[in-house]
Amino acid sequence: MNPERIKEIFVDFKKALERLQKALQEDIEHNAVAVDGAIQRFEFTFELAWKLERAILSYNGIEVTNPRLIIKEAFGTGLLKDGN
Repeated sequence: MNPERIKEIFVDFKKALERLQKALQEDIEHNAVAVDGAIQRFEFTFELAWKLERAILSYNGIEVTNPRLIIKEAFGTGLLKDGN
């Protein structure tokens, strides 16, 4: 994985995270559509997060393909601060 591709994934992740934060500011208590939208944005953001982690790990010579193992390895290497 080259550094340029990692930057592209990071930019996509950052945009998705910003959109998720906006969705969470909506009044989701009385709006089922807003809840569904927030859930979908969370899922998309989470997927980009582990793919970004996978890209960084791959760049550092660590090849992991399973999302659960990627998160564990990212925590183990210090890429993630909180394992929970």
